[in-house]
Amino acid sequence: MSTPLPADTRQSTAHDDDLLTPHDIVEESRGLINSRTLERWRSTGQGPAFVKVGHKVAYRRRDYRAWLDARTRTHTGQEIRG
Repeated sequence: MSTPLPADTRQSTAHDDDLLTPHDIVEESRGLINSRTLERWRSTGQGPAFVKVGHKVAYRRRDYRAWLDARTRTHTGQEIRG
């Protein structure tokens, strides 16, 4: 019998490939990012990587998290990674 993975491990691997809508990103960012900004970033290549399926736009949760992680700073003068 196999030992089950800890709950936090199961969640992170199960949800990394989840697709988030632009509305989901706005909600997850608690309003720090708005849908117009996401739209502009998609056209300029500045925001998180996105997936286009037909006319719909989605973001993989892992890409959104990676994009956020690249913007984590320890002081205001620090350059953004990536």
